[in-house]
Amino acid sequence: MSIKDNILIIGQSGVGKSTSLRNLDGGKTIILNTERKRLPFPDKAFTRQFPINNYKLKQNDNQEFAFMFSRALIAKSEETDAIVIESFTAMCEMIMLSATKLFSGFDVFKWYADQVFNVLYKSKNTDKYVVFIAIDEGYEHLPGDIRRRCSLEGRKMEGKVEKEFTIVLYADMIPEGEGFKHIFRTNDPRFSSKSPMGMFDPIEPNDLNHIINKIKTYRGEA
Repeated sequence: MSIKDNILIIGQSGVGKSTSLRNLDGGKTIILNTERKRLPFPDKAFTRQFPINNYKLKQNDNQEFAFMFSRALIAKSEETDAIVIESFTAMCEMIMLSATKLFSGFDVFKWYADQVFNVLYKSKNTDKYVVFIAIDEGYEHLPGDIRRRCSLEGRKMEGKVEKEFTIVLYADMIPEGEGFKHIFRTNDPRFSSKSPMGMFDPIEPNDLNHIINKIKTYRGEA
């Protein structure tokens, strides 16, 4: 089995995180829609979208994240190229909700952290590209130095998500003419973005299909 890179896309609301999915092969992409809302582009070709209502309360429920993520991971690689969690932010909220129903006190946060990192661990050991989309937050790195990172509930987990990924992309908009252009920042500590040396240009188009093709070329898998 050829292990693929896992990818985290972070950014503020409305900067094109979800829009970046638009050029993926809809038939070979599984989308676990924890946001339970329509994609921000014509999505008829994406026939493998699954609305997710909770994390894990029953067994073998096709509206539960834990069950559907496990199914997606074992899908045939020739039929599934990418798994998208839309979004990681909502997934974590679902895990916390399940934790509060199943446990109390310190056990709530322990189970929550265990489940989040279990999902991330599985995303690093699969033959599919697993893509997580998440809201970011600002934090003070040094006095007066405000940086951006993945927003996540739980103080002990702050700033620890990005290290679980080989690729972190920061979705942003930059001025172009009289408007703005949607882009990815690929290697900028101000935005927690990172990638292997030489894989990307510092700024890449807001297009996840383009990103994955560049990964395949870099890894000699094109």
